Amino acid sequence: RSPVYQELPNGHGIKMAEFAWVKISSDRCMTYVVEVQASFPRPANSEAAIQELKEKFFNALAFITALNSVLHTMHKSALPGTFKPYSMTDLTHQLVLIIPDIPSEQCDNVQRLLAKGLKPVTFFWDLSNPAIVVMNRQIAIKHGLINANASS
Repeated sequence: RSPVYQELPNGHGIKMAEFAWVKISSDRCMTYVVEVQASFPRPANSEAAIQELKEKFFNALAFITALNSVLHTMHKSALPGTFKPYSMTDLTHQLVLIIPDIPSEQCDNVQRLLAKGLKPVTFFWDLSNPAIVVMNRQIAIKHGLINANASS
């Protein structure tokens, strides 16, 4: 969990994604809002899991916006330096769910399910396609979102 998340007051019931990260390349600035889960339920049992992800991603995007807009008192200490030179409109945002041990061939199925279930979040925040990406450990390492030496 990020230090910012750990500093949020306990007892407020704030569900938040694990971390957000800005990656700058020659053609764009991308904000990844990342949640890591050990597993994901089968489609028939996924409604509660999708609802929780909606809350976590929505809250994370709202908190990033509040920090970046200097609307929240934690903005000086909580916002990583990589965010500071950019306004929210300068950044492309992508939601990422990492399920470390999911087989690669199942990532697309979960991603399609989440794309449908997270439509309110992707619409509200006007996220471009693909708004949500599902990755396993190998894919997340390849994209630099997790450390190859990180434990499961």
